[in-house]
Amino acid sequence: MWANAFTPYMSKQHFNEVVSDSSDIVFKTKAVSCRECNGTGQIRKVRKNGLLYTNAHKCLPCSASGYIFQSTKVVAGLKFKAPSSKWVSANGFGVSKTNLDMLQSMAKRVNMPDAVNFFDRCQTFVSFGFIPKFFCRGYQGTR
Repeated sequence: MWANAFTPYMSKQHFNEVVSDSSDIVFKTKAVSCRECNGTGQIRKVRKNGLLYTNAHKCLPCSASGYIFQSTKVVAGLKFKAPSSKWVSANGFGVSKTNLDMLQSMAKRVNMPDAVNFFDRCQTFVSFGFIPKFFCRGYQGTR
């Protein structure tokens, strides 16, 4: 498990090394209509005599979704690193109100208005206990 690689009192240098070794850079993607099925998710095969088969088959290149994700080569996310191993949780980094306050103040210092707005909205969700649904819904919305 990812979180087991960290200890609460590891040095900052060791923490940064473990984060780098255990993490991958994620790039934004865009959905493009599948060329094989023209966005339908199904392919109608043709018989030798030119007639279509009755049943449509699932499009394999797009897994029957009708679209394919292409990388934009633009780094996704806010590009923040957690300041210490004390932020580590089982699913990444903790999003307590204190942590969000710190990230928001860092975003203000480096003039990142989109990040400031994002952390402000996150704090609203945390205060009402909606953070898991908020992040899951956001993740599903990017598929």
